[in-house]
Amino acid sequence: SLDHLQHHRLLILPNHQSTADVPLLMTIFSSRVGFCNKVMWIMDSVFKFTNFGFCSWMHDDFFILAVSY
Repeated sequence: SLDHLQHHRLLILPNHQSTADVPLLMTIFSSRVGFCNKVMWIMDSVFKFTNFGFCSWMHDDFFILAVSY
């Protein structure tokens, strides 16, 4: 239960399967008291230049430069 982990550091790495994953996780975290202001999203820097990226930048989420070789 997430309610028992509210005062601990927690890293959740979901296996991203569809576009429904992010809204589902946002719904889960925002429905719990005390979680919404502690969630940080980590995403590719390409999203920084979208509407979603602007909101993420304002929320202080973390952008990475994903490089494939």
